[in-house]
Amino acid sequence: DKKTLYAVVLDWPENGRMVVRTLAKDRIDLKDISNIRLLGGPENLNWKQTGEGLIVNLGSQPPTDHAHAIGITFSMQIPDLKL
Repeated sequence: DKKTLYAVVLDWPENGRMVVRTLAKDRIDLKDISNIRLLGGPENLNWKQTGEGLIVNLGSQPPTDHAHAIGITFSMQIPDLKL
């Protein structure tokens, strides 16, 4: 599927925010994101794109003791990264 991109963190961030630096504003256009969710989680997550990266609010507590993945779903094909 060329509409979903996955990002994984091994440790839950202390502040509950996951930062995907590769997806910063100057690297990719994220206007076509339809939703972002924690895999295994029921709801969409709040997010914003900045010059620092894609910032996703995961919450304060991890749902498991294992690695955590988010699915970033686009309404169109995943856009290309600018090199």
